[in-house]
Amino acid sequence: MRRKFLGVVVMTIAALTLAACRGSERSTLTGGYGAGVISGQIVMAESGSPAGVEVSVRGSGQSVIVDADGRFAFAGLTEDVTLQFRRADGIDASLRLEQMQGDVTIELTPASAKKASGRRRSVGGGGTKVRQFEGVIRTAAAEQIVVFTSHKEEVTIVLGPQTVIRRGNTTLTAADLTVDTRVHVKAQQTEGKWNALLVIVQNDGSGEDDDPPPVREYEGTVVSASATELVIFDAHKREVAFAINGATEIRKGNTPVLPADILAGTRVHVKATGAADGTNTAVRVTIQNTNVPIEITGSVMAVAASELSVLSGGTTYSVQTTNGTKIREKGKNVSLSSMTAGDTVRVEGTRTGATTILAKSIEVKSE
Repeated sequence: MRRKFLGVVVMTIAALTLAACRGSERSTLTGGYGAGVISGQIVMAESGSPAGVEVSVRGSGQSVIVDADGRFAFAGLTEDVTLQFRRADGIDASLRLEQMQGDVTIELTPASAKKASGRRRSVGGGGTKVRQFEGVIRTAAAEQIVVFTSHKEEVTIVLGPQTVIRRGNTTLTAADLTVDTRVHVKAQQTEGKWNALLVIVQNDGSGEDDDPPPVREYEGTVVSASATELVIFDAHKREVAFAINGATEIRKGNTPVLPADILAGTRVHVKATGAADGTNTAVRVTIQNTNVPIEITGSVMAVAASELSVLSGGTTYSVQTTNGTKIREKGKNVSLSSMTAGDTVRVEGTRTGATTILAKSIEVKSE
């Protein structure tokens, strides 16, 4: 009497806790990744064990050899795929799956694989609400993980037989999920609980061989800069803060620039990495201009041959002049030497430093 086939291929996110994961070696998936995931179980339509059957996705480079329980799974597939089944004893069969949804039963014989009527079930016990989380694992156990997300909330996510866990092309198990591991999780809500469908490990928390965090680019105007932080007003009209450290490269053209020399109002291009906690770290800061306009009104503190000191808003500025600087009082041109300490002046020009101004015009205010 033929044994009733119980294999199920789940057309939604499902377990990558494969037989290959239970064996002495982990399965390795090669090829590109997309949105689709297939998992299931091979049970021979005739008597015998499926152990040793190689299951592959035609054209993707993805394959796995199953153990006696016949479990297999693949991630990153298109809607229209063909599964190939082979074994050294002569098994050579294929099955085309045009739609990756619902539950499908497959009967495998040495020469054929076909859909069969049988039970249908949905992964995770039903429910359609699916959400994606990005963050760092705070606690980890065989049954669940707690993730501190990029929205600064702790989310408990249940791990189960439906969960696909991978890093790059390598299949992982729940035991590989440890505290401080950065992960991307796709989960389905069922009866108030988040059940993990897919867990992508972005690093292992050790700092070794970690996938590099994504680099994002920003354009904007400097609000403030210090040795440890840069704040800009970006193109989306929001303030964005970046940590600056010894690895941050700051340049204007080919010339290195110190953080203290980045002036407020300077236009910059920033490349930065983002952490799960929402903080950004500047990798490179490119200064796009240094012609930052400035206008001050203050009291003259001292006058020299080509510059004067002006106290404005509690800051003393060194105002430098050239032959092109216009100096006027009561509508008439005057010389710099005609000014004395205590005069009130309005200076327009460009910043050349934190407290230095190259003057375009100076107007002496008469009392």
